[in-house]
Amino acid sequence: MSARRRSISYGGSLPATRTFLTSDRKPSTSGTHTYTGVSFGAASSDRCIIVSLTSSLTTATPVTSVTIGGVSATRCAISWYFNNTLPVEIWIAQVPTGTSGNIAITTSAGGGWTSVIGVYAATRLKSIVPVATSVDQDFNGSTWNQVVNTSVFVPAGGFAVSAARLGSGTYSSVAWTGATQDFALAQVTASEGALSGASLLAIANTTANISTTFNAGTAIGLIGATVSFR
Repeated sequence: MSARRRSISYGGSLPATRTFLTSDRKPSTSGTHTYTGVSFGAASSDRCIIVSLTSSLTTATPVTSVTIGGVSATRCAISWYFNNTLPVEIWIAQVPTGTSGNIAITTSAGGGWTSVIGVYAATRLKSIVPVATSVDQDFNGSTWNQVVNTSVFVPAGGFAVSAARLGSGTYSSVAWTGATQDFALAQVTASEGALSGASLLAIANTTANISTTFNAGTAIGLIGATVSFR
């Protein structure tokens, strides 16, 4: 008797790919934050670069633009802390050429500010417009839950990228459920916060319920955002 092979349908097209590349930070610096020589992975005619980022900016002086390899990026999601500060954002741009390049983050803020980024490469996307987005914040003072929860639909052959920021304080570890952690970049000082990222691929249509916890320490406040693509 011959073995039966199980076939997986992605709607007539190959599944999208996503690859985590790197993470980095900038200390308090005024003006545009430019990350130079960032790895973009292998060049491809259909390659997109996705950047998750957080900063110490506010709604009064937010990030106004992001360029990736000289290409203007599109903001997919943004989640703010309770006092309209410390945003978590996810941006995307189509960058087919080059194995590395600069990522420039521009703001109208006049003084110094900090930023942290996580970088992914993606191919075989049907669209750079997100399928779904979800944001969450947890800032209930002394009774806060120490977890942010997001939920997005991910089509078969698609993927989701999620980012979560520790508002301030310290922590000992980060725990993700519903997605695989790609990075956790610790803060330099307790007031600087930290950024962690995770992602998942979907073999079949799925609703991804994702939770992020910054454990122990003196962690105060969490901000999270998740975006899915196909």
